[in-house]
Amino acid sequence: NGYFGVKSHLDQFVRYFKYIPTDCKYINIYRENILQQTVSMFKSLQNGKWTFADKQAMTLTEADYNTDTILQTLDYLISMNNQWEIFFNNNKDTISRIKISYESITKDRINVLHQIEEYLHIDLQCVYSTEPYLKLQRDDLSSYYLDRLKQDLRERNEMVVYDSNTLRFIRKEIDSSNNSITLSGVQYVSFLCL
Repeated sequence: NGYFGVKSHLDQFVRYFKYIPTDCKYINIYRENILQQTVSMFKSLQNGKWTFADKQAMTLTEADYNTDTILQTLDYLISMNNQWEIFFNNNKDTISRIKISYESITKDRINVLHQIEEYLHIDLQCVYSTEPYLKLQRDDLSSYYLDRLKQDLRERNEMVVYDSNTLRFIRKEIDSSNNSITLSGVQYVSFLCL
């Protein structure tokens, strides 16, 4: 039908960027809640289950939570999100992109499909009536891990913020004497994850 789509992480994508036609359109899917994304990725890295269809997954328990590994996962995701923003910002004059949150897809898939149709100027009616192949994997263990991650950050007097000036996530220290956030050079923070 003349269309081609690919899902890619930035480290995979940059190797092939020079071969991609300049008139391509990009759909940038991101997570609104990077802490939930961290928990999801941590669990998948630990148990090998990346989709609900993966049958050969190791069962995880509360005891499998690992503070150092989950914080490394958080830092990796912060870095990847920030690198995507830098890439899109550096190429804003030559490429077209629409940003769609994962959360909006799970809440209102049909509306998101309409946005994509409008952006790409194509008809996606064939996928409206089909059930999505992928399903949420969030469970009670995910909630437990998320609560532990928030607790770990609080114990380190840190929080994850989104700086709307630089369009980047930042892990920053909280000044516990007055509960303020120390953000050198940041004028406005629009999103707090905790």
